[in-house]
Amino acid sequence: MKDLLLGFFKYYSEFDYDYVISPFLGKPFPVLYLKNLALLPESMNLYKENIKLNDKNPFKIENCLKIQDPFKLQFNLGKAMLQQDLNIFKETCTIICDIFHNKEKNYILDNVLSPDKMSPYYCQRNFKFLIKFNLKENPFPSDIDAKNWFILVKKCLIGICEEILLLNFEDEAKELVIGENKLTIDNALNKIELMAKSRTFFGFQRNKMRKKVELFLLNLDPFEKEAFTSKEVVNVGTNYNLQIIVKLIILPIYSRQEQLLEVKLCIIDYGPPTFNDFKSFNNITTNTFSNFFEMSYLHFSGKTVHKKEIPIVEILNEDSCCHTIVQSSVMLEGQNNSDDIEKCSKELNYEQISTKINKSVKVLSENNNNDTNNELFHLKSQSIERKSSNHSQDCTSFDSVPLNK
Repeated sequence: MKDLLLGFFKYYSEFDYDYVISPFLGKPFPVLYLKNLALLPESMNLYKENIKLNDKNPFKIENCLKIQDPFKLQFNLGKAMLQQDLNIFKETCTIICDIFHNKEKNYILDNVLSPDKMSPYYCQRNFKFLIKFNLKENPFPSDIDAKNWFILVKKCLIGICEEILLLNFEDEAKELVIGENKLTIDNALNKIELMAKSRTFFGFQRNKMRKKVELFLLNLDPFEKEAFTSKEVVNVGTNYNLQIIVKLIILPIYSRQEQLLEVKLCIIDYGPPTFNDFKSFNNITTNTFSNFFEMSYLHFSGKTVHKKEIPIVEILNEDSCCHTIVQSSVMLEGQNNSDDIEKCSKELNYEQISTKINKSVKVLSENNNNDTNNELFHLKSQSIERKSSNHSQDCTSFDSVPLNK
């Protein structure tokens, strides 16, 4: 029963909604077939006859969800679905899949049927990062590379949170991650919880600020956009002297069936503290504040590109519907040479991600007395200069390209 439910939600979380769901055929088919009737299979001859001979209205393909009525083949059962509702449905399916993977069997249905888990606020994700570890070439857990990879990912997370989101960690928290090289594989792959202070994790305020500056940051990559947004939110938050407490939970998950090692990080925003006498973040629990909710969700996992494992980082911003993928330049140039792809996969060092972060936020270390327009001009100029030099980079460099759904 568990596998049956999981299969349903996984299928529709990964489904390509440019396809028509056809109970009549028992399988989906591309919407292109309805634009060119000659592409439809013979089993759809009834639909062709209805359109041509009976002068009936054709199937509406402009709707975001396309479900063919099994009896009235020209009728779209999903025509009432709005794009926003479809996004929530897809996000909910993804969340339920996460619950299936992360919860004990006895608590799965309780979490799936919990209304607060299914609310739109739970679905609001500011960031989503994907990095994969090739388990087929680096078996887990016998290979030490699995531990090193996980430690690198956690260091990368700390770098992203510090440089892009401007979170301030306790020194002990960073030492906990840095010192993991001495741990055994089993201990190094355990769940880790960190606490941090922030002036940037104001949910709606951050989204509002991102929209405000988005038109000025069109030529920047996502790291630079988010870094600039963080700085502007800090400037606004300083006027109110607010301090946000953030809890980070880093959880490794291993799937033998999919040969995938995942690292998931949840950033929980507790909101402004309700009292001022706590001295250590480690004593804070989820019961301390009543208004906490999940603000962001960072997901490190594996992905196959051209049947080869390619190190990639994906940044997904649901609010602005901006999809960007950062990967090796051999893929950016559209080359499909498997030897080059395999070479990039083996040569890429994940510490380059940290280098990318440092380059992206370099502008933030400049004089804070510069006005906003000057900073925007500098950011745009820096981005244009970087993009013009992309062709001279080697195959292990990172850059940004749009991800077309």
